[in-house]
Amino acid sequence: MEDIDKSAVEPVLRGLKAAVEAYLGNSICFVKVAFSPRDMNNGYLADVVAGAVRRSGLVEVWAERPTAPVLALFSKWLDEGDFGLPGSLVLVIDKSEYGFQLALIYQEEGLADVFRHNYHLYTGTENATDRASSFQQTLEDIIKPPFNYKFYGIKVPQNIKDLVIYGDNIWNPDFRSTLDATLDARLIHGAYQRQPVYAPARGLA
Repeated sequence: MEDIDKSAVEPVLRGLKAAVEAYLGNSICFVKVAFSPRDMNNGYLADVVAGAVRRSGLVEVWAERPTAPVLALFSKWLDEGDFGLPGSLVLVIDKSEYGFQLALIYQEEGLADVFRHNYHLYTGTENATDRASSFQQTLEDIIKPPFNYKFYGIKVPQNIKDLVIYGDNIWNPDFRSTLDATLDARLIHGAYQRQPVYAPARGLA
């Protein structure tokens, strides 16, 4: 079904690419894809569009600063002096007292490609149970296989090899209990965990 959807989107992109090239008088190599707020966390849609973009001979680029989870992974790379296990999946959790961000990232020799992402900001009206429940549900959704995503034609692995935990509230007891109940103990034990000195002042800004 996914390949069928990509095949349906590809002719549209090729036609749009040809029209823009004819208008500008130049060839196009790079493209930035933007989703509506409603579709930003739709991993399936993002995978279909990304696959169609690659089939069209285009390369998707970042047009904005990297998200907090990507910056957390960069911090890990810098601290440890390497780019992690090539061709592997990393789960990044950015936990603040104001909310959380989760990202599933494919890392490959210094490249970080986010293919699942969820950002949740607390409203201030939830109790501790509500916050723990929303985090656990989001975490379960993010790590749930199958991971139907390809990185430049390469299907990503189906198991998560690394964990990054970052933010001003990473030692919260409810948060830790949810991690213990949801993730493999070996993944937690080997996690890169950092609570920056100025994180409480930044929140998730």
